[in-house]
Amino acid sequence: MPTLSEDELQRMLRDNPLLHVQQSLQGLRKGMKAKKDSRILADTVKPTKYKAERTEYNGVFYHSAKEAKFAQELDLLKKAGEVDFWLRQVPFQLTETTYRMDFVTFAVAQGYELGAWDVHFYEVKGFRHPVGELKRKQCQSLYGISIEVV
Repeated sequence: MPTLSEDELQRMLRDNPLLHVQQSLQGLRKGMKAKKDSRILADTVKPTKYKAERTEYNGVFYHSAKEAKFAQELDLLKKAGEVDFWLRQVPFQLTETTYRMDFVTFAVAQGYELGAWDVHFYEVKGFRHPVGELKRKQCQSLYGISIEVV
């Protein structure tokens, strides 16, 4: 990764409006103050709304430790042959917004014709918020699916 001065970085951001700065220092993710010479634009990182800590598992960052642990459990189910594959942060278009499902699992359906899948939808929540409940119900109604909250 190239090293840029603050002026070069500001010019690059100004010239490329679609370019976003992502902080990469682990300490900043936990709310620690940046060093003056770290060349990071923000001095501190605002803690998340519900105090969830971003957690890395298997090279992927998850929104919380609980999500990362669930991904680990899904990998174990995949190794055991109970799940063929799984996806994370799957978008569903709602009336006025997009709802992102935390996890969707797929397993070959037993006793059905070739190409049939058992599909399960999961939301990993540490805190149930009324807006989240509303979006979940709207998604279930719109797409005719059942979402399991873990």
